[in-house]
Amino acid sequence: RVYSEGLQMSLLDPLVPTFNQLSGILKMNLTVGGLAKKPRFTGTMSVEQCRFLFVPNNMYYKLDGTFQPEGELIRVKQAVVRNVDEDNRKGRVGAITIQGSMAFRELVPSDFNFTVNGKLLVVNKNTRTSDLAVYGELPVETAPQGIFYTGNVERSLLRGLVFVNNSSLSFPPTSSSVQEDTFFIPVSVIDDTAHMPAYSDLSLVSRYFRLAAQRDSIAQMGGGARSPSF
Repeated sequence: RVYSEGLQMSLLDPLVPTFNQLSGILKMNLTVGGLAKKPRFTGTMSVEQCRFLFVPNNMYYKLDGTFQPEGELIRVKQAVVRNVDEDNRKGRVGAITIQGSMAFRELVPSDFNFTVNGKLLVVNKNTRTSDLAVYGELPVETAPQGIFYTGNVERSLLRGLVFVNNSSLSFPPTSSSVQEDTFFIPVSVIDDTAHMPAYSDLSLVSRYFRLAAQRDSIAQMGGGARSPSF
């Protein structure tokens, strides 16, 4: 039997990677049976004053609810997720109700199947640093039949009809890789008498024969010839 009048929710933080910075109180009166890899639960559970960071959109929310364990499943009797106070506006208070269940395997949350109904702010200025790479304000409201949220903590699917009112979104520019190729065109100057060639970059033998050729040219112009010598 597991009984608690006030277990800190922060102890569950490592078990649910999609939800970070958990706080609040978990109360439970459970009977646990079965195998270690396949436990079965009966009893009651409740969450009070819970606050958490939802990693996919990098936003904080509040949660209160009561739950009914049945075998591997934890059924939601009543649960409400709310926007934190700093995300609410006059005439716009975000709150959704949740119904459905979540399976626990080896004491770790696994598959879930939820129906969500209400309105909630799902994008704010902090969402820019999430994988969504967008920021602003995006309040959404479900149709009367709600939307269906299924999957697991690593991969989930949201299906249904939602309404968007008075939203304002910004999409920051994405950085792209630009490759610039630099190339050189070789230029050779032939018989340019305006500039003296730079001999410092030539080898000793190359300088000698180049100078010798110039002396021969000068000697021929002057009517005489001189033989190069070391």
